[in-house]
Amino acid sequence: MKKLTIILLLSTAFLVSHKPIEGYLYANFVSEDGGVTLVAYYPFNGNANDESGNGYHLTNVGATLTDDRNSNPNSAYNFSGSGQYMYIAQQILNLNNDFTIVVWAMGSGVAANDRLIMLHKFSDLSAYTTLIAGGSTSLRGYLRGGDGTFISSYFSPGINNWHMYTIVKTSSSFDIYVDDQYENTTNITGTFNDNDYLSIGGLYYSGGSLQFWPGIIDDIRIYDEALTSDNITDLYNYTP
Repeated sequence: MKKLTIILLLSTAFLVSHKPIEGYLYANFVSEDGGVTLVAYYPFNGNANDESGNGYHLTNVGATLTDDRNSNPNSAYNFSGSGQYMYIAQQILNLNNDFTIVVWAMGSGVAANDRLIMLHKFSDLSAYTTLIAGGSTSLRGYLRGGDGTFISSYFSPGINNWHMYTIVKTSSSFDIYVDDQYENTTNITGTFNDNDYLSIGGLYYSGGSLQFWPGIIDDIRIYDEALTSDNITDLYNYTP
């Protein structure tokens, strides 16, 4: 009985210690200040639905299901780089507040300005945040303010392999991570207009659709708080 009690206590301790990780890996994680952190989650398990419970389901324009980075079938989306993208016509984040965007992706023949993910205004591009190719082997993280201020961080991850890309925005900084490694930071200045669209795999706005991402995209998570470096490491090491 004593041995069983010890096993049960150890099992309980393990579950308790991992509960916060499970929370922000999955849906409706409530942070210490009571705010719901995970506002949209796209695991692409056979569809483009939001599995956070918040109902931000995507409209898919032409992207096709494929294997994910762990060889699970129909668990990621392939974008040809020509006219294929996803979108939702809703504001998911306030760009003036803290937020985190996490996305797994692998490029294939990526060129400058190909868009991986972007939150923006549909009527114009006066305010947005985006991950965009800076060339065939680099990405840029952009945050554009309503006053015209551009905030950017550059990094060269080797786009043709699977990587987890993370943007973390706080009141004072705009940080970029590749996999679980911190890459770059830029100080925050200016204010940011409202956005009302999320585009994935390209840019879709009133001027048309353009700048399409050629490659595979998977496991997108959008949070309305700034994740820590430990959180990002946990996400990187998690296998769905």
